[in-house]
Amino acid sequence: MISKFKIFILIILIFNLFCYFILLPYIQKSVNHHTGGSDFFSIFFNMVTLGILAVIISKLVNKTITPKQYLFFSLLIISFLSWGFIFYSIECQLCKLN
Repeated sequence: MISKFKIFILIILIFNLFCYFILLPYIQKSVNHHTGGSDFFSIFFNMVTLGILAVIISKLVNKTITPKQYLFFSLLIISFLSWGFIFYSIECQLCKLN
């Protein structure tokens, strides 16, 4: 039987693969057409990170968080923050060449 922790790690892995293979090419294409998809996704990911951080802080204050939950939420925050930064730093490839 697969434990909950392994399912959570699998969810984070699938999320990162989705961002790399689906969202990243879509955002690069929208940035190349100057439609500005990177700003929306960057702000969205950073807002989700703040929400997850609020959940962690409330669980820490109430002392209801387990070490596995803390590790899962920490990995999720690191993942969202890194993708938010990557999406924010995408530039138009044509403008970069000129």
